[in-house]
Amino acid sequence: MKVRFVFPALRVFAALLGQPPQTTINGTVSDAHGGVSVGAEVSATNVQTGVKVTVKTNGAGVYSLRFPPIGNDVIEASQGGFKSCSHGNITLSTGQVLGLDIQLELGAVSETVSVSASA
Repeated sequence: MKVRFVFPALRVFAALLGQPPQTTINGTVSDAHGGVSVGAEVSATNVQTGVKVTVKTNGAGVYSLRFPPIGNDVIEASQGGFKSCSHGNITLSTGQVLGLDIQLELGAVSETVSVSASA
């Protein structure tokens, strides 16, 4: 009877070992005064392929982009009533966990604040 339960458990364990490390970008989106931005849209776009992953912030202004495109990416955040914010030149590798807090400035939606940095 005990043998039946061992084999399914071993299959699950073996499947987990075969999974590649998960790349994730986590952070908080806030305004210039430190207030959290609920429902802000955050995306990672691969510069070479154009592949894009998008999420929205939760009630605490927190986002988690799981499995963003690997390579050279641009991270963008936007929300109505604020200028869009763009972080370019971010290189993501397999298994990397990147913390990136984003601050949005008040302004028209058509305005964008660009920040270039190496990660």
